Amino acid sequence: MTETATAWSPDAGTLENARLTSLIARLNLPSYDALLDFALARPADYWRGAMAECGIDFPFTEYVDLSRGPAFPRWFPGTVFNACMPILAWAAREPDRPALVAEGEDGDARRLSYAETLALVRQLAGLLAAQGVRRGDRVALLMPNRVEAVGLLLACAWLGAVAVPLYSGFGPEAIRQRLGHSGARLLVTVRETVRAGRRIDMERPALAGAAELGDSCDVLFLEDARPAPPVEDPVATEAGEPLMILYTSGTSGTPKGTVHTHAGFPLRVSHDMALLFDVHPAERVFWFSDMGWMIGPMLAFAPLMLGAAAVFYEGGPAAPGVTRLLDTARRHCVTHMGVAPTLARAWRSAGVAAQELPDLRVLMSAGEILDPDLFRYLHGTVNEGRLPIVNYSGGTEVSGGLLSNVLLRPILPSGFNSIAPGVDLRIVPDGGDPDTGEMVLANVFPGMTSGLWEDEATYLETYWSARPGLWSHGDIVTRNGTHHDIVGRADDVLKLSGRRIGPSEVEAAALACHGVAEAAAVALPGADGVERLAIYIVAREGAGPRIGADTARHVEERLGKAFRPDRVYSVPMLPRTRNGKLLRKTLKALALGKAVDPSSVADPRCIEHGYPPFAPGVADPGEEGAETRGAESRRDA
Repeated sequence: MTETATAWSPDAGTLENARLTSLIARLNLPSYDALLDFALARPADYWRGAMAECGIDFPFTEYVDLSRGPAFPRWFPGTVFNACMPILAWAAREPDRPALVAEGEDGDARRLSYAETLALVRQLAGLLAAQGVRRGDRVALLMPNRVEAVGLLLACAWLGAVAVPLYSGFGPEAIRQRLGHSGARLLVTVRETVRAGRRIDMERPALAGAAELGDSCDVLFLEDARPAPPVEDPVATEAGEPLMILYTSGTSGTPKGTVHTHAGFPLRVSHDMALLFDVHPAERVFWFSDMGWMIGPMLAFAPLMLGAAAVFYEGGPAAPGVTRLLDTARRHCVTHMGVAPTLARAWRSAGVAAQELPDLRVLMSAGEILDPDLFRYLHGTVNEGRLPIVNYSGGTEVSGGLLSNVLLRPILPSGFNSIAPGVDLRIVPDGGDPDTGEMVLANVFPGMTSGLWEDEATYLETYWSARPGLWSHGDIVTRNGTHHDIVGRADDVLKLSGRRIGPSEVEAAALACHGVAEAAAVALPGADGVERLAIYIVAREGAGPRIGADTARHVEERLGKAFRPDRVYSVPMLPRTRNGKLLRKTLKALALGKAVDPSSVADPRCIEHGYPPFAPGVADPGEEGAETRGAESRRDA
C-alpha cells in the first residue's frame, strides 16, 4: 500500500551537491527524468558518463555483443579490465587516504590506507600464487569480516582467479555443496571467530566440508600461512572474464551460483553506491553483512573503487548491547550506513530511542520490505528524521538495484521513488490492474549475471523461459506514477478468496500488536483445498495466552474483515537467511511437511522444530487453545 505523505524532501544543498546532479550536467541533460530516458536510449554513452562521474577509468570501445541473445550478453568485448585497476589508481593518487576499517567485537580496530590495502592485496596474491592458484581457478573464501577477507577477494581478482565467497557461519554440508559445485581448488579460512562473546569454531566445518572432495580441494588456514613473494601487478583480464561466483540462498535443491565478471558486479555496485546512495570520495560506508552475501562483496569493491572507505564489523550485531552497530558507525565517522529491516525491528523491540550520529548523512535499507511503520521509526530515531533513507531492491543476480530511492526526489515512508537508471523495468499485470503485477526487465545491463555456474538450463528456466526476451525477476510490484512498491515475491503473494494482498502488509498489521516481536504470513490449504491465511508469530516475553486472538484482531482492524487470519500460531522462531531475510516459502514448505535445504536458513533449529500446518480441528484465533499450545512450544524450545 503506497503511503502518500512525504517523509523527506531534498533541500537546495542536496540537489546541488548530489552526484546525480553532477552526472546530469556532465551529459548536458535538463533533468533527472531526461537522464532516465537517456540511459535507456543510449546505454553506451550513459555508462561512459556514469563511469567518468564515478572517477573510474574505463575506456571501452564496444558496449555489448548480443549475438547469443539477451540471456547471454558479452559486455565490453575486447576491453582489458581488472576489477583492481580503479583501486590501484586511487592508491597512486591518494596513498594515505583511509580505505579499510575493520572492528572486532572486543573493540579493537584495524585501519588501512589505500597504500596499505594495496600492499595487503599484493601479499595475499603472492600467498595464493604460492598455493598454485592461477588464472581461472576457483578459490573459496570462508572468512569473517576482517581486512584479510577484503584483501583475499581482491587478491583473487588480482590473479585472475574466480572468488567463491561463502557465509562464515556455514556448516560442513553447505560448504561441501558449494566447493563441489564450483570446482574450487582451494578453500581459505581462519580457525575461529567471535560472535556475541562466544568463540566460533570455523576449522571443523571447513575441514569436514572439504574432506569429501578428497585431494581436489585444499584447505589453507591463514594462521598457518608462510610469507610468499608479493605479486606486483594485476593480471590483464578481459572485461567479461569471470570474477566471482555468488551463491543465492535457495530453499530447496542446490543453491544457484551466479557468475559475475570483472566489468560487471564491481562497476554496477560502484555505480549504485555513487549515484543512488550518493557516496563521494573520502566518505565512509558501513553495512553490516557477511562476505558470503551480496552486500559483503559490494562493500569490499564499491567504496574502494570510488575513493571512499569501507567499514567492517566482526562479531554479533547486539554485542555487548543492541546499539552496537550504531556505536560502531559513530566511532568511525560513518557517512553512509546500511540498516536491514530485521536490525531496525530489533532496535524498536528493545526500545532504542533517539540516536545522533553527527557524520551520518544517508541511511540505506535492503533485503526485506521496509514497511511504513518501521520506516517512520528508523527515520525518526536516527538523527531525528533529517536523513534520507535510500530503500533499495535488486538482487544477487543483477548485482545491485532495480528500484531505489534517489536524493533528487521526495521520499515516502514506503517503496521506491525511482527505477534505477539504465533499467527498463516493466509490469506484467495479473488481473485487471495494469499497475500491479510481476516485475520483468526488457533490457540487459552491466552487472546482470552472465549465467549460473555450469547450469545453463536452470538459468534459462528460472529467468528467461516464462516470457521470451524478458527477464522474470519474481517480485510483484505496484506502480503509482514514478513511485513503486514491492508487494512480495510472486510465490509469496497471498490470494485469498479472489483477493490479493502482499504478505508484508499483513505482517505489518500483525506487528502492530504489542505482544508480537516477529510475524510471517502465508496461505495454506484447508481441508476443502481452499487457501486460508495463517500467521506465524514470535511473541514477546509475557505476551500472554491471548496473543493469537489479539493478533487476529489487529490484522482485521487494520486490513478489514476479509483479511482476518484463519489461524495464528505462536512459534519460537521464524526461518530467515543469514542476512535476516524472512523465508516465507521455506516456512510454507515446512508447514506442509516438505523437505528444505538446511543451508538456506540461519538457524537449523527452525527446521528441527517444524511448524504447525493448517488442519481441521485446530482452534481458530478467537479460542484460547491455539495460543496455549503456542506458549508451550516456546517453553519446550
